[in-house]
Amino acid sequence: MNKIHFFLRLALVSVLSSVLIFSADARKKSGPKYVFFMIGDGMGINQVYGAQNYNQVTGDGPKFINFTQFPVRTMVTTFSASSLVTDSAASGTALSTGVKTYNGAIGLDPDHKPITSICVWAHNKGFGTGVATTVGVNHATPAAFYGHADNRNEYEKIANQLIESDFIDFAAGGGFIVERNTGHDSKYFEDKAKDAGITVLYGRDQFKNLSSQKGRVICVDTNYSSTDVNFAMDQQPGETTLSDFVAAGIDYLYGNYGKKGFFYMVECGEIDGAGHNNDAICNIKEINDFAKAIDVVLDFYKKQCDAENAKIKELMSEQKITDFEVDGITAKYVIQNKESMDEYKLLTLLKERGYENVIKTREYVDMDLLEDALYHDTIDKDTIVEMDKCKSVKEVI
Repeated sequence: MNKIHFFLRLALVSVLSSVLIFSADARKKSGPKYVFFMIGDGMGINQVYGAQNYNQVTGDGPKFINFTQFPVRTMVTTFSASSLVTDSAASGTALSTGVKTYNGAIGLDPDHKPITSICVWAHNKGFGTGVATTVGVNHATPAAFYGHADNRNEYEKIANQLIESDFIDFAAGGGFIVERNTGHDSKYFEDKAKDAGITVLYGRDQFKNLSSQKGRVICVDTNYSSTDVNFAMDQQPGETTLSDFVAAGIDYLYGNYGKKGFFYMVECGEIDGAGHNNDAICNIKEINDFAKAIDVVLDFYKKQCDAENAKIKELMSEQKITDFEVDGITAKYVIQNKESMDEYKLLTLLKERGYENVIKTREYVDMDLLEDALYHDTIDKDTIVEMDKCKSVKEVI
């Protein structure tokens, strides 16, 4: 079960085996603000490009799958600590903790010791956290982001860990998987979650206006005959989709943690299901559906960029230099007239003129020296581009 991941931090980076998207706040040095970790379970490069080739021949899907077009792509190893062929438990644990472990392990290292997941790290920093999947919410991949179990099949133990955790704010999936001969069903754990003060929502019609929803939330499908969302090729109008889960999670997490930021893991678990069934067309449809869910994230990303651009335009208007580009006003002019313009405003305007590396080197650039150099025309754009190789502006003036 290969996994593919992709990264985006005000630029897009992709790693073949899952999808990770970062949206950063340009005003801070603290790094990414909104992190989306999107996992195609059982999805490797063969499945991805097989689906893309199928789409191009048949026209039944995007000609180019969105994440294959990210400007940076790379590969990862997928073997586990116990086998050349991993499973969702070991690979999920590796993705959530950075530690390779044995097949079947949930949140444990090869010595069966608990490992801290990225969701705990994010929560401890004040970020919101969410996990979503098209299969059971206590299935191996999502479980690896919040649970600890020697065996992935300890579904009820894992279900209780999700309910009892204080670091998962939002969760979504087909339902709760239960063990045989317990007499339990998904509703048993849904009711248990409600008793713990968690809001449980059923189906896409209830996944609305979550930005104002307070407290923890679990969203489940209304397909009570299964804990999996229906395969994309079998879905009927009005049924819950992965995109519905993604949109609901964004609505909730942004509404509650928009200022601080959030981490959101999303899994398309049915890609793997189609693979186990040796159903190539179903597999392709699931990958296309996964791409639709990524489009929802990219739309959110674009809105954040548009909002940031609007702030820049407002800032430039406040400084009475709305014709900054048209009249070819120089960085020297900005500095001469900056008055109360703070460092962020100056950097923003310089970036608009193409001095992009100033942003990258701001942590060690002496702003006074930079301003002086620009004012006296002793440093040009090409020199600034090379500044990331230097310790200070003095070395290049």
